[in-house]
Amino acid sequence: AALCQQCFKKAETFDQQNLSISMWAFATINYKNMNLLHYLTQLITDRIRSFASQGIANTVWALAKFQFQQKCLLMTIAEHELPRLDEYDPQHLSIVAWGYATLEFPNRPLLTALCKAAIKKMHVFSAQHMANMTWAMATLAHKDEAYLHALVQRALTQVDQFNPQECSNLAWAFALLTFRDDDLLAALSRRSQ
Repeated sequence: AALCQQCFKKAETFDQQNLSISMWAFATINYKNMNLLHYLTQLITDRIRSFASQGIANTVWALAKFQFQQKCLLMTIAEHELPRLDEYDPQHLSIVAWGYATLEFPNRPLLTALCKAAIKKMHVFSAQHMANMTWAMATLAHKDEAYLHALVQRALTQVDQFNPQECSNLAWAFALLTFRDDDLLAALSRRSQ
């Protein structure tokens, strides 16, 4: 509560990193103060152009963790970040996708752009990034064939890195998206067993 009070007093002077880390920290400890949350999201919405990809990812993750579908901020992020997604690393791409899916906020242009950016970086995607991003696309019913084919190629080389949750997330996502790749499904089955 004391930290919250100080945040109210000083948030106006925070830079993008401090704003996003404040949101992330309160979400991490699951301390939800709606007045502060509204205030921070307003400041972030006004300053979104100064945010780096880490700040965007932290903010979206915090909104999802709080189940706070702040539509104005989510739309502003989607619109502003479309041309910048190639700068994102796989972790930030998958966190943004996961956050929008968790909040059930299907912004089609953003999802398409996330898939395009992911294809370019698929060669460095980890099992977790692949599973989370594909789960997000399936949750939002966004079927991108080019993304899925790139994912299959990468997943086949990394299948030994998938944990049981990641295996099930991919299989579930493929079923929901009505996408089938027998080689990958067989490899995921072997890995799960």
